[in-house]
Amino acid sequence: MAFKVFRLHQAKAKQSDWHESEGLTSAHIQNINDPSENNATLSASGIASPFARVLLCKEAFAQILQNDLPLAGNTQFHKLISECLDILTLVFNFNNFQAANVHLSWKTWERNEKIASLKNSPYPSHHTLAETLDLFWQEALGNQKQLFMLCHNFEVLGGFCKDILAFASPNFQTQMQG
Repeated sequence: MAFKVFRLHQAKAKQSDWHESEGLTSAHIQNINDPSENNATLSASGIASPFARVLLCKEAFAQILQNDLPLAGNTQFHKLISECLDILTLVFNFNNFQAANVHLSWKTWERNEKIASLKNSPYPSHHTLAETLDLFWQEALGNQKQLFMLCHNFEVLGGFCKDILAFASPNFQTQMQG
C-alpha cells in the first residue's frame, strides 16, 4: 500500500512512508498557496511574541514590494503595515497624548543585560529561556542591542526595530478601541 506524503508546497515527494526529509527552503515557502489569498481576517501568528511580530511585519513589507501590490489594499500584509504606521503616528503625536492625560510610556529591553541576567540565574529554566530569547532575537532583530516598546496603561502597543522601524502588538487594534 502506497502512502501519500503531505506537503504544503508544490515540490514532488521523492519518497513515500516515513523517511528523513530536507528542510524547507525560501523557494518552497514562497510556493505555498494561501487558501485565503491574503484576505484572512486574523493574523498568521499563534505566538504573540515581539519576535513573531517583527518577522511578520518584515514579510509584509517584502510581499508588498516583491509582488508589486498596490499601496492600498485589505490583505493581511496591508493590515500589518497599517498598524506599523499607526504606531509611528502615536510616536509623532506623543506630546499631544501626554498633554491630554493619555498615559503613554516607553520601556527599553536591553538585550545583553537581560539575557546575561537570565544566564546567571540560579534557576536552570532561566538558562533555557535565555538561550531561547537569544536565538529568536538573532533571527528577528540581528545585532540590535535594545528593543524599545511603546506602552499604554502599562500594556505594550508595539515596538521599534531597525529593519522595519515599528511593529504593533497582536492586540493593538483591541487596545486602541478599549
